Amino acid sequence: MFKRGNAAPTSTKQVTTQSLGQLMLRRYIFTAVMILFLLIGLTAFGWNWYDNNKVVQVSIINPITDVAEVYQVRKKDILADQITTIDGIQIRLSSEERIMIAK
Repeated sequence: MFKRGNAAPTSTKQVTTQSLGQLMLRRYIFTAVMILFLLIGLTAFGWNWYDNNKVVQVSIINPITDVAEVYQVRKKDILADQITTIDGIQIRLSSEERIMIAK
């Protein structure tokens, strides 16, 4: 049925030392670039988190009485028409009120 004997050799690719070295170098470079991108991404994420959680003082100035009220707020909690203080108080701002943000 099946003939056993001298079968035709399959094509085997011999890896030379030079090509093996190039493959390893490419792998190391690829790994280094991926680690670098990961570190850059983690650094950007960490800096964004750190900056958004800074506590700043927000002064809301009433245009009629020119009285300023000062609140401590995290930067991430300052929106266009509302702020949320550290204590959890939500303050809605009118279009006439001025706000000043200080460190």
